[in-house]
Amino acid sequence: MKKLILISALLFSFNGWAYNEYDLLKLKTCTGAAAKLGKIATMGEQVCDLREADLSDTDLSNVNLRRANFGGADLSGANLADANLRGSYLVGDLSGANLTGANLRKANLGGADLSGANLTDANLTGAHLREANLTGANLTSANLTDAVLYLATLNKANLTSANLTKANLGESSLNEVNFSGTKLTGAIFIDTDLSNVSLTGANFTEGRLHRTNLSKADLSGANFTKGILHSTNLSKADLSGANFENADLRRANLTGANLRGANLRGANLREANLTGANLHRTDLHGADLYKADLTNMDLTTTNLKNARLDGAKYCKTQMPWGEVNDDCEE
Repeated sequence: MKKLILISALLFSFNGWAYNEYDLLKLKTCTGAAAKLGKIATMGEQVCDLREADLSDTDLSNVNLRRANFGGADLSGANLADANLRGSYLVGDLSGANLTGANLRKANLGGADLSGANLTDANLTGAHLREANLTGANLTSANLTDAVLYLATLNKANLTSANLTKANLGESSLNEVNFSGTKLTGAIFIDTDLSNVSLTGANFTEGRLHRTNLSKADLSGANFTKGILHSTNLSKADLSGANFENADLRRANLTGANLRGANLRGANLREANLTGANLHRTDLHGADLYKADLTNMDLTTTNLKNARLDGAKYCKTQMPWGEVNDDCEE
């Protein structure tokens, strides 16, 4: 029978039965009842000890369990909507849990199972989610500013309109993620695989994407202003209309990329590989193309004013003044 727990400061009742009455007693303690189980004073606040508790399918909506310790607890299917879990330790089973609107600011969810969980509108600012399993989780409009998602699994997660400003998603798994309207300003994607993803119009301003795999990704209209994309793989990516002004693209792989109408003013493209890229009406004003590979490119409509081109490799390269083949292999 599904458990239902209604919690207030001093009153405690439930409909049905609990798998472990001791767990319910501990929960009662955490809400201000007279029992002394699991009470720990830290910085003047009570820290609730709910380690290994079985609270699966429990109604904990609107409860205040700030700084609680849920280490190893079973919260699968639990209703934690609008709960205050700020600073709590939640390394346990939260699969299928309802965390809509929950306050998880600076909570520790490292390695937690959040697969299929509903985190719509949840506050995860500064939360620790290293190696967490968020497969199929709903993070629509969630606030993940400064959150650590390093090595996390977010396959098929919904991040529509989520705020990932300055979040760290290094080496995370992001297959089939929905990034529609996601805020990614200053986000970190170092060594992350984002190949084939759709990030049309995404804002990566000042983002750190070095060594990221963005091959064949749809990044049309995306904003990478002042972004760091050192050694990033952008081969065959759709970058039409994208903004790379003052971005760091040193040694980036842009072979076959579509940069039609893109803004690369002042961009650092030293030693970048642009073989076969589409630069029709691309703005490279003041860009640094030192030792860049410009093989098999048509630059007749490209803005190269004040661009640095010394050391660049030319082979079947169409320049505004004609074809250049200085560095073709014989």
